[in-house]
Amino acid sequence: MKKLYGFSGDHDEILVTALKADPILAFEYDQLVPEMKTLLINGLKANFNIGQLVQGESTAAALKSLVGLRPDEFNLFVSHIFFDIAGALGHIAPAGSKLMTENLYSGIRIILEEVPALLNGSANVLQVYFKIMQAIGKLINIEVKTIEDMTLLRMAKLLGVDSALSYGEFRSTFNQLVPLEQNKLLQGFAVSGFDDGLALLPYYGPRVLKFIEKGLSKNGQVVVDKIESYQLTLASFVKVLAAFTKKTARRTDIGVYTLEFTDCFVK
Repeated sequence: MKKLYGFSGDHDEILVTALKADPILAFEYDQLVPEMKTLLINGLKANFNIGQLVQGESTAAALKSLVGLRPDEFNLFVSHIFFDIAGALGHIAPAGSKLMTENLYSGIRIILEEVPALLNGSANVLQVYFKIMQAIGKLINIEVKTIEDMTLLRMAKLLGVDSALSYGEFRSTFNQLVPLEQNKLLQGFAVSGFDDGLALLPYYGPRVLKFIEKGLSKNGQVVVDKIESYQLTLASFVKVLAAFTKKTARRTDIGVYTLEFTDCFVK
C-alpha cells in the first residue's frame, strides 16, 4: 500500500490522510471548529504502538512520536486505542470484550501514569521508558534496577513471559548461555533506538515460543519442558540478532528496525 498510495495500511494514517484531503467526506468532522479538527488529527497521527509498549516488547524509541504532543491530544489518542482494542472481536462476543483483559488494562494504566512526565517536559524519553519497564516488571513481581535488568525483562516479554515463575525459568536458561552469547544479546537488545542507533524489534517475537512448543508437541501434548523451550528460543534470538547486524551493517540512522523471524532462517 505504501508503494501504491504513499502510505501504509495503518487505519489511523488512512483516516488522517482522507480527512485532510477531503474533509467533507466525513460530515461530522467537517462541522467541527478548527481547534477540534486539529485535536483530532494530531491525536490520530501520533503513530504510537501502545500495544507493543504495554507488553514490554518495544524500545524507548516507541515514545519519540509523543514528544511535542499536547496532553489532550495524547488523551484522545489513548481513548481511541482503548475503544479500538475493547471493541475488537465484538462480532464474536458482543456482550463484553475478548481482548481488554485486566492485564492489558493494567498496562495501559502504566502508560497513562508515566507518559504525562514526557509531555510536560519533566522527564525525557529514556527516563519515562525506564519507569514504564519498571512498572511492567512490577506487575509480575520482577524488580528492574539497571539497564541489564530492563533488557532481560524486554527479552523475556518478547517470549511471552507473564509471571514470576516463567521469568525465573527464562533467567535460569539465559544464565546457562556461554558468556559471549549472553553479552551479544544484552548489548543487542539494550539499544534504545532513541539516540544510539537502530534498535531491533523481532516481529512476532512473543509467539515464537508457542510455535516452537507446538512443533515439539506430540498428540497435542508438549514433550519438552519450559527450560528446553527457552533454550531453543534464545538460540533463535542469537540468530535473529546476527541477521539484524548483517542487514543493518551500513546504516547510520536512528530508530527501530523490525525484523521478521522468517528473514533470519530462510535463505
